[in-house]
Amino acid sequence: MSGRRGSYRDDEIPTLYVRQVHYSARPDDLRALFEQMGPVRDVYIPLDYYTRESRGFAYVKFEFTRDAEDALRELNGTSILGRRIEVEWAEGQRKSTASSYCN
Repeated sequence: MSGRRGSYRDDEIPTLYVRQVHYSARPDDLRALFEQMGPVRDVYIPLDYYTRESRGFAYVKFEFTRDAEDALRELNGTSILGRRIEVEWAEGQRKSTASSYCN
């Protein structure tokens, strides 16, 4: 499982951290790409507090670890909206705020 410093426990929700997300990307754009690997629970794109614009990264939560592993392997380096994304395991818990796109 490259890209993660540890390993996922069975009770954790498999979550990927996606970098280099195009600033105009919406959760549905990422969901359409990542759902090719399996069921996606949630897509979260944090927004800048002041500008309310995308910060250029996202979190994608999967239903199943195996699907997240497949997405990590298959989608890392994929181009979406003209940018090559980088995919790795998310570390820690994301902050929940009202300033995000969530789907």
